[in-house]
Amino acid sequence: QDSDRKLIPKFLRLGFHDCVGGCDGCIDLENPDNKGLRQPVEAIYPIVEEYKDKLSRADIWAFATLVSADLAVIDGRPDGLEFPLRYLGRKNCNGADGMGIGGPVVEMPSNDLTTHELLDFFYKYFGFNNDETVTIMGAHAVGVAHRENVGFGNDNDKEEGWVFDAKEYILNNRYYGMLVGSNNDYDGIYGDSIPMWHLELVYNDNGIPSRYQWYHEDESKDERPIMTNADIALVRDLEEHMSEDNDGNDGKVDCVFKDYEYEDLYDESPEEEDYSPHRRLGDDAKTTKALNYGSDTVCPVAHQTIEKMVEYKMDNELFLFDFAMVLEKMVTNGYGYGGEDAGYDDGDYETPHVYGGGDGEYDDGDNGSPDNDYGDEGEGHDDGDYEQPNSSTDEPTDGGYDGNLDGLNKKQRKKLGLD
Repeated sequence: QDSDRKLIPKFLRLGFHDCVGGCDGCIDLENPDNKGLRQPVEAIYPIVEEYKDKLSRADIWAFATLVSADLAVIDGRPDGLEFPLRYLGRKNCNGADGMGIGGPVVEMPSNDLTTHELLDFFYKYFGFNNDETVTIMGAHAVGVAHRENVGFGNDNDKEEGWVFDAKEYILNNRYYGMLVGSNNDYDGIYGDSIPMWHLELVYNDNGIPSRYQWYHEDESKDERPIMTNADIALVRDLEEHMSEDNDGNDGKVDCVFKDYEYEDLYDESPEEEDYSPHRRLGDDAKTTKALNYGSDTVCPVAHQTIEKMVEYKMDNELFLFDFAMVLEKMVTNGYGYGGEDAGYDDGDYETPHVYGGGDGEYDDGDNGSPDNDYGDEGEGHDDGDYEQPNSSTDEPTDGGYDGNLDGLNKKQRKKLGLD
């Protein structure tokens, strides 16, 4: 049902927030970064209660995350694609109530990250390499932005997100097309087929800081997709181009996404303090403020991630299979996968064995950083030594699911006493 599908992005977001630093079935709703997560926590609570003697809340939240991704794949689903729950045994945190509200304070990542900072965060907290970071960010194809929760998005009653038709909650490679072009060809890093993105400052109140976001407009569509600086960092290196503005707002960028003509936006060149004519954020004539118009600097390419972005834009099936692997790694963070801040003390993160395709077989999964055809260290970029971290000696359990808790296989059910 449509009402149920609205929970898909909420459970994917819950799964990510829960697993930063290790999945523990707890969310601190006092943290403004977790605003809006009460709804999925309350929605899953009856199942948590029903199975609390058999499964941890953290396991059930991980399962809900996987099921949500599974439900989000509708069109073009490749044969054999699965989102299996292969590990059971996650531990609930201390200090939370029965629903999982409370627990330890976990710092969420900033939305104003450069390419290096983005890769560093996902390596440190999840053990993701460059490619895996690009992969997990594709979840934004399913996401919608609510201003009242996160401070990003548009001031209207629509659920608009990172892609057009975001409210369909479909997981595919369209997120990458929004950043590197949506046609079947690739006409270069700054090609004509790549959508133009503009920076604006969104004014917020009620304790939510004002946010810098990027927007794209198409005259033929009613929607207005947005990107954060962290999204843009997958294709543009904002190092030395992002700073705090004079009012203390983080994320001001002094370069443009690509070359463009002022005539595309204005009848004449705007004054420095002009406001964007495209979106008013209220009847008081206070609008979003576009501060990088007029810049003669084009943001440099993000060499460490651009190749994988193009690869996913060209191959939806590849993206979906990779996403299934990386999502499983995310919801197992702290129990066999994960970065240095995910509860490990040996610091030895070698390349794990990852499953391939839909047959569940394991191979060596060489998912290291791709060969770089877009530049080298001499152009001001390092080679991104975020190598694949190690797997734990704990092997995930066998089997998968069919979309609900009763779908656990016989071995899992017998082990848990569900039969």
